Amino acid sequence: MAEIRHFAIAVPDPWATAEFYKQVFGLECVGETDSSLAEGVFLSDGIVNVALLDYKSEEAAQGKGKDFTGLHHFGIWVDDL
Repeated sequence: MAEIRHFAIAVPDPWATAEFYKQVFGLECVGETDSSLAEGVFLSDGIVNVALLDYKSEEAAQGKGKDFTGLHHFGIWVDDL
């Protein structure tokens, strides 16, 4: 059975967005990043992880555009391919 485990959402301010998600959904901050691709915050409820990312370039945004806001990608856990 497949289960969604990860959402990556492109946002202009990952820290402000993280505060909203923490208050509304009770998620906890489990990490931050400031890589060459994006800066952002990682949240989790212990099962599903949410990455709130502000991409630094068009290339890093992988076809969505640097200024795109919304669901960027998601990850699924499967028992057997």
